[in-house]
Amino acid sequence: MIQGNFKARLIIMAGVLSLLVMTSSPLLVAAHSPASMSLDYDFGSQILTVTISHTVTNPASHYIENITVYKNDVKVESRLYSSQADSTTASDTISITAENGDELRVWAECVQGGTVQNTITVSDVSTTTTTTTNGDFPTTMVILLAVVVLGLVAVLVKFIWRR
Repeated sequence: MIQGNFKARLIIMAGVLSLLVMTSSPLLVAAHSPASMSLDYDFGSQILTVTISHTVTNPASHYIENITVYKNDVKVESRLYSSQADSTTASDTISITAENGDELRVWAECVQGGTVQNTITVSDVSTTTTTTTNGDFPTTMVILLAVVVLGLVAVLVKFIWRR
């Protein structure tokens, strides 16, 4: 009787764990960091163009919420947003007075979590460009982790069933 009760509890725990993994995996995949950021600085007009690759299904609820610009490690601009213009990118132009050799660092944050940042060194050439990609935990790794956990739960259930 005690052993049967133990098996039932383990099977219920395995089922709850499986359900938890299966229901949380789509949330982990849906809430992702921005993929990359491109910075273009036009020395003549003193305009910084920030373009962020951030593919989302609903730009009204999943968007780049904040872009902050630092010049030589001093915060010079911070902008908040309530949506993203389209489902693949967020962009803005920012007037920043900079001289040859100044370093502009831009940090951006998604409303659902995740960040990306990039740095550009201003030169007196007409336009300076740089692009960076985000190094966050890849979505494929989250999916792989969910599959491994489900496999372990299946092995646990099979082991308990044999006892």
